[in-house]
Amino acid sequence: MERRRDQLRHPQSNDPIRPSQKLVDPTVCPDCQATYHEGRWTWRPGPVDAPRHLCSACERIRDDYAAGFVRVRGRFALAHRDEILAIIRNTEARQKQEHPIHRLMDVVEDGADLFLRTTEPHLAQAIGHALEGAFKGKLVLDFEEDIVRILWERED
Repeated sequence: MERRRDQLRHPQSNDPIRPSQKLVDPTVCPDCQATYHEGRWTWRPGPVDAPRHLCSACERIRDDYAAGFVRVRGRFALAHRDEILAIIRNTEARQKQEHPIHRLMDVVEDGADLFLRTTEPHLAQAIGHALEGAFKGKLVLDFEEDIVRILWERED
């Protein structure tokens, strides 16, 4: 039976950024000031004397180790670059407000294409779905291990 590549299904992670043990609750990220509380990172302020540990987003940014990749291509994308970038930025802002570890690492323009890297696969997936919802087009999701590769394209 062939493995489905449109879903993330890996109960055990091989991701080197994921902590091997549970963090002390609360823990504060020294870079972004997010607080690890009740099993997740939040923007809630942590105690001054809380232990310090980089959140996974800050670790990924420091190590230049993305978990999500999005490629935007096609004539439509080139003609509507500003609107597409606005949707990408708005999607990141909404996601990051709720989940501090969902961050856009960079956006690189290469000719007619845009290449994005994210700190979490879920943000890459949300960006792909936001583009598809706003502009239709073709969305391809490819999950492997602890990363996701997204292609969104529209030619007309």
